[in-house]
Amino acid sequence: MQSFNLSISEECARFLKGGTMKHMIIYGADEYGLYAKKTILDSYKDLQTIYFSDQKEKLMDFHNMHPEEPIIEEKFLSDQTDKQIVIASLGHREQKYTRLMECKISPERILKDWRGLEEIPYTRTAIEITSGCNARCKYCPTGRYNFERGKAERGDFLSFEDFKEIMRYMQRKHILLPGAIVDLYNWGEPFWNPDFKRIAIWLSENGYEFTASTNASIPVCFEGKEDLSGLKNLIFSMPGFSQTSYDKIHGFSFEKIKRNIQSTVENFRMHGFTGHCKIAFHIYQFNIHEISLAKKFARQLDIDFYPYFAIPAAIDLAFGFIDRTIDYSVLREMSKDLITFYIDDLVQERPADYSCQQDNLLTINEKGQLILGCCANSHSKVCGDNYCLGDIQQMELKDIKQKKKEIFNSSTCSYCRKIGADYFGSNGGNRSSEILRKILTDM
Repeated sequence: MQSFNLSISEECARFLKGGTMKHMIIYGADEYGLYAKKTILDSYKDLQTIYFSDQKEKLMDFHNMHPEEPIIEEKFLSDQTDKQIVIASLGHREQKYTRLMECKISPERILKDWRGLEEIPYTRTAIEITSGCNARCKYCPTGRYNFERGKAERGDFLSFEDFKEIMRYMQRKHILLPGAIVDLYNWGEPFWNPDFKRIAIWLSENGYEFTASTNASIPVCFEGKEDLSGLKNLIFSMPGFSQTSYDKIHGFSFEKIKRNIQSTVENFRMHGFTGHCKIAFHIYQFNIHEISLAKKFARQLDIDFYPYFAIPAAIDLAFGFIDRTIDYSVLREMSKDLITFYIDDLVQERPADYSCQQDNLLTINEKGQLILGCCANSHSKVCGDNYCLGDIQQMELKDIKQKKKEIFNSSTCSYCRKIGADYFGSNGGNRSSEILRKILTDM
């Protein structure tokens, strides 16, 4: 990977030089926060750093992936009177500043931005190496398409050679920061790609960190000792813990899925994977009684268990549910499956200055095209021409930033903001986790 010099701003230099504190809290528990630390410590080597995020699940995920980095929870933040706080975020800086004010942090201890460049390369990219999915989840973009057609669509694959070409182009053009995280999925099943093994091994050999999310229906086995040294996060998506639940959503053999999860965890750990592994358990009305069984299964495999409410993730369904234009038959179907009582309140809480998290994420489809991302795919009816923004290898960083600004002013994104769907999409999982913790604590 080519080197890239990221420097701190003059304001940041004055902020740190003027203080007498030896400890710094980085408000940004993610890859960008890590870059902030590295860059700041190049100039101020004696500073001790602690990471903070106002999203507890995100903070815990960060700690699991980077156990060597100390963290602090929000409830303890006001006690840290001897520490300066640097907001390390590509967006939401004003929102994060307001959050710190609510925590009674004095303004002179806060730096809103540390960067020495206006256009910062991306710290994360989601690359859809498989456009199709073999499951028929009724509420995600690809699964909904399969469900309505009555069969799974294999779709297109991003070949190993094309994947390498895209990655090298983005590094050469400084579209990605060195060491940026690569998510090998968006709404497709990455293990369905026949080149998945070659892609994963190449990323590991070339020093990249990457993640994968799978429904565990297609086992993939590795042979080399360090084949998966770059894999930092592995997610198994489960719609329940019984054959009845699987018949309602994924459509797979439940016993086969359990065997595949166990064999995958064992094989991956034998071949270089030392990262974070978890089961993302989608809670429906019909599988609430299965939560404890799934948690026990995760504990047996020594992997984390993350339960949260399944949501209408497909953008067409999300829009229709929130603005109440959804077809009655679909709404009736959702009323029997999903837990939705909190959604109206959540979208009403959207701050007026909320900035969509897609602004900071680079999403590329299986054809090597920059796409809208979020809860949309090529079959989404509400996106239309706004879905695809062009060939990534025909763009410079400034072109991408400009296209992202233009798309956020499109009718699709404007309406998404208007009805609060952007806030719901980014915060639905965290809200359901809060509700679940309260329920379990009160029991």
